[in-house]
Amino acid sequence: MERPRRALIPLDVALHNQEFMPRRWILEDCILMLAKGLLKDNPNPPQMDIRALHQFVCDYAIKNSSYPFVWPFQQMIIWLILDRCNDSQVRLLFETVLTHNLPLSCFTLLQFAERFMNLGQAHVGLEIIRNALRLGADPSSFAIQSACVKLLRIRPERDDWYDYQDFVVGELLDIGIQPNFILWNCIIQNAVEAGRYEVAWRRYNLGIDDGLKPSRITFLNLLKIAKAEKNDDALRSVIDRAHEAGLLPDNLEVVNDLLHAVLIIEQSRSTDEGLYENLFQSCLRYYIQYCDIGPLQELGCELGLASEWQPRDRQLPAPTPTIIGIMMLAYIERLGPLENLIDFHTRYDGLVTSKHPLIAPVANTDHVSNAFLMRLADYEDGLPYCTTVIKAMMKRSPFGISPSSEMPSTTPNQTGQPTLQTWNILLRAYTKNRQMRAAEKVLDMIHARGFIPNKVTWTQLLSGYISEKRLDKVIYVAKTMKGAGIEYDDITIRTLQRIADKPRFFRAMDDGDQNFQFYYDGDRPSQPQIENETHQESLEKSDFAQTDKEPASDHEVP
Repeated sequence: MERPRRALIPLDVALHNQEFMPRRWILEDCILMLAKGLLKDNPNPPQMDIRALHQFVCDYAIKNSSYPFVWPFQQMIIWLILDRCNDSQVRLLFETVLTHNLPLSCFTLLQFAERFMNLGQAHVGLEIIRNALRLGADPSSFAIQSACVKLLRIRPERDDWYDYQDFVVGELLDIGIQPNFILWNCIIQNAVEAGRYEVAWRRYNLGIDDGLKPSRITFLNLLKIAKAEKNDDALRSVIDRAHEAGLLPDNLEVVNDLLHAVLIIEQSRSTDEGLYENLFQSCLRYYIQYCDIGPLQELGCELGLASEWQPRDRQLPAPTPTIIGIMMLAYIERLGPLENLIDFHTRYDGLVTSKHPLIAPVANTDHVSNAFLMRLADYEDGLPYCTTVIKAMMKRSPFGISPSSEMPSTTPNQTGQPTLQTWNILLRAYTKNRQMRAAEKVLDMIHARGFIPNKVTWTQLLSGYISEKRLDKVIYVAKTMKGAGIEYDDITIRTLQRIADKPRFFRAMDDGDQNFQFYYDGDRPSQPQIENETHQESLEKSDFAQTDKEPASDHEVP
């Protein structure tokens, strides 16, 4: 067919006129060729073609129902149309084929189920899965199990969403669905996300009893429980299960997940208790059981008696770069004084520059460099070295460190170059130490590098200008945020509440937006003192406009 759209006209005539209608298998072959030509081979088909084919199938179903024997329909046609239909067309097509008893295969039913589940209609998806099983679908097949996973990942907009999902699990079990390990992990994940940790452990144990073998994903979910409960017993329970499953001690991906969980738990616990001293030691206690300490020694980490604690009965594997990165994050968090911090970065940067096979790939992301910047910001004398860290990041290859046979390759979005988070941390370092001229240079760099300042960027600037009593700049930043549609969060609001002259700020910002009442401690002034002044005039009369002082010297920004 050289002109497939024109072919629809005689086909439509043949469908609606008995005297012209060919044998139905001929009609189906023709419409299948059209569907392939107009939809399958066209990445962006016109809506008119989709509507025409959709209408033809609906008309075919209606016409077919008038015969004593309902002729089967080629399912490929429905598959092709479903991939291109909008939501309302899907509903109409499904209602039509059901109403007029057009036969559907179990796989076509599951395709309909996926579309309805994408719309959040879990009850429809569940009923379609029931019908697919009645048509003979294998409950253990990948298609059925995948549909069940999608069904259980729907989040109804209701507070008791987990109770509903738990009901769905019961229904699936009643109709003969025996979860495979993917569906099992999904059931555990739902319980964890709902905070039903006892239920999650119960589901885990039931799966083990049924002979399911846990994977890394299983333990990622269980580690979330340990992170939430922040206690060693929960963590030890997960580690014991991982050993029982054979995923420890040799699976370095699981070791990575374990160390990350320890880092998160200890950080949150330290934040609550105001203690950070044991962060690295807590991670090291687990690290030495699974990985060789050689790379940490090359970095110059103070390990104490760690070498004596390592197991002697087996050769421990070298850590992955990700594991080294986690250990470095823990080490940097409490590293001091400033001289030690600078020495550690110098050693790290030297190993990166020399392309150390394990340590150099750590620099493919910004995480460790950002940690250095965060710690350097704690020292006013550390600000000049912040630019050294930034320059070290900027000298990385645009595609990261060149891969070699010993070094994992990197991807373009993992180059180790400064990210927006990096610039925000640098901005915080300067605003925290009241170096606003340098902070403004960082803002220029953010724009020059093609990043869009976010809520964190502007809030940091607000904090700095408020500390410097630069009300003109505070108003400018606040209006810029508002113009960009950035909603203020609690941190931004608390920052604005530090403004000394709130009435003046409120008048400058008052353009009918009642949200600014959040930042005004007193009663809203009924008659502003400066009614007819322009915004610029009010700024010129502001006390802050005459008393602003720039720092005597600011550090160079690359």
